[in-house]
Amino acid sequence: MYPSREQIFVQSNLTALKVEWTGLLDAAGLNNYEYRVMTPEGVTLNWTDCGNYTFVDITGLNLKPEAIYAVQIKAYNVANITSDGIQTFTFLKGRAPQLTGNAFCTNSLP
Repeated sequence: MYPSREQIFVQSNLTALKVEWTGLLDAAGLNNYEYRVMTPEGVTLNWTDCGNYTFVDITGLNLKPEAIYAVQIKAYNVANITSDGIQTFTFLKGRAPQLTGNAFCTNSLP
């Protein structure tokens, strides 16, 4: 499930993913989109309807740091025919380091 040529986005938020995509055109007319969240081990969040929106803010997740997650999107037209899915990948870097209040200065000027 790891990408070959796809771009991987990096983030540190372990409870939410934000995804945006280009809308699909269909001669019969678009009905809705669905998305799901995957890891190489399986499904993290199963297919969820997001209406006609081309962006989604997926919250309430319990994601693991140092892991790659795939968000897959598919569309349904008014005849209930499903499009080929698209996906994007996100690498969870973990939490940002805490500031300690300590400073370290060097003087490299002559």
